[in-house]
Parts: sequence; C-alpha cells; structure tokens
Amino acid sequence: MQAHFDALCQRIEAGYATVPEAEDLAEIDAAVAAIRAGR
Repeated sequence: MQAHFDALCQRIEAGYATVPEAEDLAEIDAAVAAIRAGR
C-alpha cells in the first residue's frame, strides 16, 4: 500500500513541477475552502 501511495505522490509532484509555488498554494487553499464550505 505504501508503494502505491509513494507512486501517486511522485505522479502528482511531476504534474506540478512546472507550476509556480504560489499557484500551487492558491489551488490547495481553494480546495480546502470548498471542502470546509460543504460541511
């Protein structure tokens, strides 16, 4: 199970490798806000 999780993390990291950090953080903040709004 850990190997699958690690592989998934690597694919996500590779997909975001060229995205600026500020954009990454904004996307995470928006996802967290959307989840919290649904509670």
